[in-house]
Amino acid sequence: MNDSKQVTITVSSEIPFAKEHVWNVLTSPETLAVWLGASRFEAKQGGRVLFDILYNKYRYIAFGNVTSMDEAATIVFSYRELEVHTDTLWKQPTTVTISFEDKGDSTGVTLTHEGLGELGFDDEYTSLLIQGYSDAWKMLADFDRLKEICAIRPD
Repeated sequence: MNDSKQVTITVSSEIPFAKEHVWNVLTSPETLAVWLGASRFEAKQGGRVLFDILYNKYRYIAFGNVTSMDEAATIVFSYRELEVHTDTLWKQPTTVTISFEDKGDSTGVTLTHEGLGELGFDDEYTSLLIQGYSDAWKMLADFDRLKEICAIRPD
């Protein structure tokens, strides 16, 4: 059983807009949901987060709450998954953080997912989970889509 492996998945990109603009766009109603492909994402302290994912013919429900928002700096939310096809619910939530770094006329946006190695699954399943989420966040955190959203949305 693998219950203490610390793993952090990180995906990031530079968005060619000022940090305040990127923050305002992402924290407007529904924009985070559109960017990450979530069914629901309430960008406020305590807000609900819901993903309903169909992947390789299997359904996954992931849910959580926004646990922290630091104005124009970070959004942190809990993330827990139910694998519908196996009826497996993670024993505890993991943590996803979206951070914003001011780079003058652009913004560094980084998404990190921590805690996948601490869910108590065996090594083989943990490795599959880590690889799956490494691939999934690269697909879901579509930075080209975020650039397009920032270009068409006013402050």
